[in-house]
Amino acid sequence: LDATAVELITLLIEDGTTSTPREMECVNPTPTSGRWACAFDVGELPQGEQISVQVVATDPFGFTSTTDAAILTVSPAIYLPHVVRR
Repeated sequence: LDATAVELITLLIEDGTTSTPREMECVNPTPTSGRWACAFDVGELPQGEQISVQVVATDPFGFTSTTDAAILTVSPAIYLPHVVRR
């Protein structure tokens, strides 16, 4: 097991609109936790459209690891109300 921190996550997003994947970088605020999150906006892609996403993890030494592509289906955004308790 490699316990090296993952400081940077790069998403490689292919949506069929360009010949090369779009790159989106996310700094990992908790690099040693083994967890990360990276939100992205699919723009004007229609509901039901499929996109391919790969994740590249980069450690502090510059070493990278790339996942296999995952196929995701675009779904409408769900907005949850923000409730403030008093």
